Order: sequence, then C-alpha cells, then structure tokens
Amino acid sequence: MGKYFKLILIGTFIFGFGCSKDDNSEASVSEKLIGKWNVVKDGDIIYDEICSYFIFQEDGKLIFKNCHSYGGETNIIGEYALINDNHILFIDYNYFLDDAEADILTITQNNLTLKFSNATNYTRVMELEKD
Repeated sequence: MGKYFKLILIGTFIFGFGCSKDDNSEASVSEKLIGKWNVVKDGDIIYDEICSYFIFQEDGKLIFKNCHSYGGETNIIGEYALINDNHILFIDYNYFLDDAEADILTITQNNLTLKFSNATNYTRVMELEKD
C-alpha cells in the first residue's frame, strides 16, 4: 500500500509542477501588435514589394510609411491605442491625417487584418504581415 501511495504522490508532483502555465498562454493583442507590419494588401491593391508599413512601439508611438502610386511617399509619426477590449485600433496621426479607427478582424504572431470605416460608410480592409 505504501508503494502505491508513493507512486501517486510522485505522479501528482510531476503533473502538478511539470507543466508551466506560460507554456499554454497566448500573447495578448498588445504584445502581438508590437513591431513592424508590412502592408501586403490594401483594399483591392496587392503589394508585390514591401514599401508601406506600420511600426507599433511599446510606448504607444506609431511610425507609418505609405508609398504612393506616383512615386512619392509619406512618413508619419503618430500614436495608437487599443480600445473596446482590444478589438479596435485607434490611430492618431498627429494632425497630419484624420484620426482613424480600425476593427481588428484577425491578429496572430505574423498576420494582422484591419477594417477601416468612416462616417460616409467607406470601408476598406488592410492585410499586414509581420516583418
């Protein structure tokens, strides 16, 4: 009987302490968002080469580079915040462009899909990949 009790005790110890809680935890939306995200599709436009991107920094700062079809580019430094239980990304372009809100449709470690809408019911979906 003592032998079985010891086996049960050892088994409980192994199962109780052998697995870390962090092994099964998933990164939060804010943790996944940090880093450089390349725009691969913006509405109907598919980018063959990467030239437009967002960089989300841990301090809430945002760097946005947008390439234009006529050859120019725009570089913007702004701020961002996650709102509505991390389902909406709020972007403040610091007076350069109107503020924007985007629904976060999907976010993984490597893919981000945002849906931008405005008051005139204009909607566009942007797909991004982590650099």
